[in-house]
Amino acid sequence: MFYNLFTLFNLANFFSNSNFIFNNNKYMFNEVSNLHLDFMNRLNMEEIPINSHIQYKKSNISNAVLQNYCFQNNQFRKVRLSYLITDECQMFNSLWYPSYDYDCPILTIDLVNFYQNKSLCFINFINIYDNVEYLNKYENPFLLIKNNYPELSENKSSHLYPFKNFLSKAMLYGHIYDSNKFNTIVPKVVDEYISKYTKQFIKRPVNRYFINDRHKDYNELRYFIENTNYITKKYFDKETYIHLLNSFYSE
Repeated sequence: MFYNLFTLFNLANFFSNSNFIFNNNKYMFNEVSNLHLDFMNRLNMEEIPINSHIQYKKSNISNAVLQNYCFQNNQFRKVRLSYLITDECQMFNSLWYPSYDYDCPILTIDLVNFYQNKSLCFINFINIYDNVEYLNKYENPFLLIKNNYPELSENKSSHLYPFKNFLSKAMLYGHIYDSNKFNTIVPKVVDEYISKYTKQFIKRPVNRYFINDRHKDYNELRYFIENTNYITKKYFDKETYIHLLNSFYSE
């Protein structure tokens, strides 16, 4: 696989960050994290410098450590990777924001492990338009993948209600109570979804401003959810957490 020198230098800096502690046996989502970093390479992504205050946060509550990284290229204005590890749970989150010049959906991946073999997987697309042409192009191809994962086909949960206006038919959602099964299924489906997703940039949008608004609406929802009912919130003081959210969802 060929990487340009800038990409190699960028990723070398990323991996050399002394604070990056998650590539170890204690972190449940190493394989998914490594998949994402591989896609960053394949797509010639550059790391976006972010404030060190939000890149690495440590809390005295349950020994929580939160880390955040952002990447971009010509097609994606931002891809954010977030890692949380505590004495009670672990999380991995990625948010893929396409450039406003593309009508591709936003992709979100949320993984949580509560130890004791209890894990949650939530993968969703935030569609820009809701017409047959758009859904045939972007959503329907993923239904063929989804049908292979009945374990992730739960669609009735109170946790999904706040997202009701942003849920895709290709959404994957489910609890898995076997860590070996989780480690077999989830990295595979993440790989399949991202692989297909990153090949869908075909058509330029009709209305760029509508796309901006759709991104903004989802950011506002995500901000509200993470500020009212989100696992990470309990590990940080209010001022620190609001600062994190403002940094995450300011655009």
